[in-house]
Amino acid sequence: MIELYQAQRLDLTQMDQVLFLSRAYAMSSVKINDEQKISINHENLQMAWDLIQKYSEQRKQYDLESLQASKQLQKADCLCNRYDTVGDTDILMGIRENLMIESLVAQPIEQQKMILAQCEKKIVEQKLLYLDYGQIGKENICSKLQSELWWLMH
Repeated sequence: MIELYQAQRLDLTQMDQVLFLSRAYAMSSVKINDEQKISINHENLQMAWDLIQKYSEQRKQYDLESLQASKQLQKADCLCNRYDTVGDTDILMGIRENLMIESLVAQPIEQQKMILAQCEKKIVEQKLLYLDYGQIGKENICSKLQSELWWLMH
């Protein structure tokens, strides 16, 4: 995994591995126990975020190279036609949700409700990545997060 993280350039197989690892770390970062309490594994969440950033940077390189190659009428090794099937934006959205959950966990319920009410403002404070395609899907993330957490708070 260190090779993937430190590599300057990833091939398509390595890109898939980075995306898979990011998803796995994100999924293992949030747990709900028997008492419906949420716990966060910060190290796993941080690793998921670091890996999705790496993937996003590499994805941008592939897309730019593909654009340049298409201008020169050459076939390029490209991810642009795969993005709907890869699910990379869904993984990024899940990581963003987990980052918001992490900010809520240590707070009392009343404070959690206030933070959720300002969710869209808090999401905008997160770093914008290439995979966000110009804007963070804050409405989608916040509405999903609010509906999921509503069940845990009641």
